[in-house]
Parts: sequence; structure tokens; C-alpha cells
Amino acid sequence: MQFTSPSLTLSICGCYWRYALDDAKVDQLIQTNGVSRTLAICLAQRDLLPGKQIANFLSPSISDLHDPFLMLGMDKAIDRLKKAIIEQESVRIVTDYDVDGTMSSLILQSALAICGHNRLTYHIPNRKDEGYGFTVVAAQKAIQDHVKLIVTADIGVRDEAAIHLAQSHGIDVIVLDHHLPIGEGVPPSAYAVLCPPQKDCPYPNKALAACGISLKLAQALLKDHPKCPAIIRSLMKLAALGTVADVVSLLEQENRAIVAIGLDALNRDDHKPGLRALLNISKALPGTISSSTISFHIGPHINAAGRLASATHIIELLHAPNSVVAQGLASQLSEMNIDRQQIQEQMIHQAIEEIGESEAPFIVIARPESPTWHSGISGIVAGRLREYFHRPVAVATIENGMMTGSIRSTPGVHAVKALTSVEKWLVKFGGHAAAAGFSCPEWALEPLASGLCENALEQLEGAPEIPITDVALCLEPDEITLQVCNEIDALEPCGAYNPKPLICIKNASVYGLQLRKEKHLAGYINGSPIELKFIWFSAPITMAELSAQPHHLLGELQKNVWNGRESLQFVIRDAAISNEDVFV
Repeated sequence: MQFTSPSLTLSICGCYWRYALDDAKVDQLIQTNGVSRTLAICLAQRDLLPGKQIANFLSPSISDLHDPFLMLGMDKAIDRLKKAIIEQESVRIVTDYDVDGTMSSLILQSALAICGHNRLTYHIPNRKDEGYGFTVVAAQKAIQDHVKLIVTADIGVRDEAAIHLAQSHGIDVIVLDHHLPIGEGVPPSAYAVLCPPQKDCPYPNKALAACGISLKLAQALLKDHPKCPAIIRSLMKLAALGTVADVVSLLEQENRAIVAIGLDALNRDDHKPGLRALLNISKALPGTISSSTISFHIGPHINAAGRLASATHIIELLHAPNSVVAQGLASQLSEMNIDRQQIQEQMIHQAIEEIGESEAPFIVIARPESPTWHSGISGIVAGRLREYFHRPVAVATIENGMMTGSIRSTPGVHAVKALTSVEKWLVKFGGHAAAAGFSCPEWALEPLASGLCENALEQLEGAPEIPITDVALCLEPDEITLQVCNEIDALEPCGAYNPKPLICIKNASVYGLQLRKEKHLAGYINGSPIELKFIWFSAPITMAELSAQPHHLLGELQKNVWNGRESLQFVIRDAAISNEDVFV
């Protein structure tokens, strides 16, 4: 990439910033939709058409949910489930161990129970013992237990071997999954496959998470139930959790509706003891729960069970019969999350030390499984290291001669393409452009790392990837107001493909600085019409450096409400000294 300014420098976090303002499009949005200039600037950066599409985007509703029977295979799946309900056949739900998988399990269990089915079991594979997917082990267990119908969710679309084994023993398998490139085929042995990206599926929303597909199945199954609208609203609480946590597109209107309605239900409706206890330990107070609350508080607690123990803990918690049982299970989950955080920080520290000054275009780090290097945390650590080094990262654990790893990649390097280039060394791999997983023999570490580096350079055409952060708004300190925050909040729910706008506060000076937990900087930003607090988590500079001169501060604007009083907080993500040019 060529830069116009020879004086261009990197930001404090090692990035360049890009601010592209299309004045003509902004003016059109203001005229067509009657929105403020601040909101129009943010909307102009999203792939939306002025007019009705933006009006719908800003007001997601139940009418945005598509007819579930548009989904290829839905008719067949519903007929098979109705037969199982009428004949009280043994049905087993098999799902992944993350938030999307566990929420899918709960949605499907609830829908079948409401329909009167009482011979239902569930299985969630243990991450360490069984690994990812609908495995042959799970199929064999279902055969032994005389199961007649298996419903998978968030797994299955790549698991033909297990599906074929089950089918050959008289077990029908219905697959609910979304891990498929658009237009590809699905397992031929499955009785029915609900997967919007599959070939010939006319369903408009190709970006549903598995919990969203489970919700659509529940919607179809319960369409004649007298309380269907209330039941679907309640199930949307779970679907919202899984949709946000699984980082699927929140630019897609149906996903926006699922999350918006689910958040409204989480904030306003009554909850069963288990969900109430989960929200309490996540510090998710009704009335304040947002997509960010799910991403940074609720989701990590749910994932902690699958990462360190068993995801069945989440099912037990949300099925808790009373508040006493729920509180006990929630307390255990809270302890798991604390353990997860501690192991995560240890792994990150060890990895940064080991990587050191390495200039490898694809970082690969592997260590033996241990109490301080845990396979269940590798994906999180890979993501943090990617942010730190601005390069693709693979983090792996070694046990019994096998290496199991997680990849988090950068925009210029497709993770699955990189793994495909070294597949001769791999036992198993899968994922998508930004994240993937793999397993291989321990002895293959060196050729694997070399091959991934070689492929990364090929994808980058030999040039190192330049980290660029897109800035949504550039404002002076005196332009930061509650009104601006309210206008930005119209974009909610925010998440993948509809990110919370990053704001650059130009030429900002700070005061009242504090160091929290020896690594977080907090204080106030001068010049705003109202008191403007800031927090910079794991700040890479000192209080003295930040206060020595004005900086351009890049981050997210958040509104807090306490005892009826509104205040603003700016969460800093990056900074640059004001007299240095970081904009490309």
C-alpha cells in the first residue's frame, strides 16, 4: 500500500488509522431518512441502501423474521419430529460446547418438551475427551442407548462418518448447522439438513447462527400452539446470547431482530432461576443488558464451562428447579470463569515471552498441556496474540504425541486456506476465514509452522500485512455529548459486521489519572461539555506518557446509568500523539 504522507507513523498500538467520509452519501442519508449527521456518517459506512432498508435496520422487529418453511429441509424435519413426538420415540440432541451450541440445545429441548415429548436426552461432547463435532463416539453411544432420532446443532454438516454410522443402525439424523460455505453440499446420509448456506436453499438469511436455526425449527414446530408468540419471545433470550457470542452478522436484518427482541426480553421479562443466576454472576443487570454485555460478560461465563470442565454444567444451570440450586451452580461457574481468566493471562504472558522479536508472518506456538497451558483457552489466547502482534496466530497444546491448536487470523490471511496448504500434516481441521482449529502429530510442528508461514506470504503476495483500524467518527472533545452517544446507540444491537463505532477524539488532554490493577489506566478527558471518564484496559503506555502531551484517542463511547443519573465513559482502544500523522 502506498501512503501519501512520508511522515506517516504507527499508533501506540502499532496500527495506521483510516477515516473515509463520503459526504455525498451522508447528505443523501440525512435527506432520505431524516437522521442526524452523526448517525448518517456511521450508517454511510455500512452496506445499506437509503430508504426502507435503513428504516428497518434502525427498528428491528418481529416482522423481520422469515417464514421458517422457506428453509430447505424444514418440512421434512418437522414431519419427522412430529412422528417422534406422537410415537414418543427416544430423541437425542447433540450440540457443540460453546454458547451457540448450548443455547441451541436448550431451545430444542424446550420446544420438544412444550410439544409433549418426554423421551428426550442430550449430549454435549467434552472438548478434551471427545473433541469437536458429531463424532463416531457420540453415534455409537446413541446406538447403545437405542435412540431413534438424533438432532445435531452447531455441528454435523461435516460429520458424514458419524451420521452414516447412525443411519446404518436405524437412527435418523437431522442436522442444524451453519458451518458451510455458500453453495456447498451437505452430508448425504442425513435425514434432513437445515443449513441456509447449503446448495439450493432459498432461505434469505444465510448468516443465522445455529441457535437461530434452532429458533426457526421451534417456530415451525410450535406455529399452531396458542402461546407461540410468547414462547418464541422467551426462546429469543437464548437465541440472542448465542447469536452475539458466535459473532455472526448483525448487519443481517433477521439476526438484528432476534438479538433486539431477545435483549428486550432479557431486560424486561421475568426469568427462571437458572438464567437469573447466570445474569447475576455476569453482573448483567436487567435494564442495562446489551450486545456488549453478552460479548464481554455473559458469553465468557457460559464458555468457561466448556473450556475448563463440561458444557453440560450450563444446561444443568438453566434447568435449575429453584434459586438455591441455581445459585450453587452459578457460583461454580463463576469460579470456573475466574480460573479461565487466570490461565488465559498466564498463557498470554508465556507466549509473548517466547515469541519475543520473531518476525514470522504466521506465529505458531505449542506447549505441552498443563495447568498453565490449557487446550480450552487456546482460541482466546490466539485472538489476544493476534491483536498484540497483528499477525495470524496458532496456539496449540501437546498431549500423548498429538497437537491440538486454534488459529485466529488477520484479514489478509484466510485461516482455512492456510491450513489447506499444510493438510498433509493434519489429522483434522476446519473453520472459516478468521478462525479455525486443527490437530496433527507432535512431530509435525516444524513443517506445519514453516508451511503456514510460506502460505501467509503467498496470500499477502510477499508483503507484510499492514494493520489498519477504521475510524467511524472524528470529533473534538467539546463535541462529545450524551446526544452523540444516543445517536450512536441507534445502531444497536452492535456486533459482527455492524461494529460499535470507533471514535477518534482529537487533540485530547487528560487529568485525574489512576492506575488500576497495575495495568489499566483511568481518568478524565478535558473539554467535553459533561464529565467524560475514560478507561484503557491493559494500557501499553504509562500515566506519565499519556499526560505529557495531547493525544488523539481512539475508542468507544459508552453510556452508564446509575441511580437515574447518566454519565459517559470512553473506552480507549488506541492512541497517537497529536502531532504525529497516523491516518492513511
